[in-house]
Amino acid sequence: MYNGQKIRELLNERNISSRELLDYLGLKENGSIARFASNDIKASRLEQIADFFGVSVDVFFIRNLSGDTPVSTYAADQTQSSFRQSSKVREQAEKIKVLQVELEQKNTLLSDKERIINEKDERIKLLEKLVVTLEGK
Repeated sequence: MYNGQKIRELLNERNISSRELLDYLGLKENGSIARFASNDIKASRLEQIADFFGVSVDVFFIRNLSGDTPVSTYAADQTQSSFRQSSKVREQAEKIKVLQVELEQKNTLLSDKERIINEKDERIKLLEKLVVTLEGK
């Protein structure tokens, strides 16, 4: 049986806004996530939503299986694997942001040091001219 609530659960678990999902689906104007809670959802739309979350379409269905079958265990493993990969991608993106900020700070420091060196070079040139002038008198 289809469980449309699973979409909201995934959004909350992954701290993603419904607007991001709606934008991904191309529903920019007057979009509402509530439309996906009904049983009247097209398979193609459900596939898009599954792709957005990086999960199997099976995640959106409640099934009563007697015990763990190899297939259900495999599907659960795949779902966990997709979620771990998604978390790793998010962690890597955060690390990249931190590194970008550090790089920007180091570039600023480098620019400041280059400016100071240029100023010192100018002072040296002025002092050399002064020495030449004083020696000439």
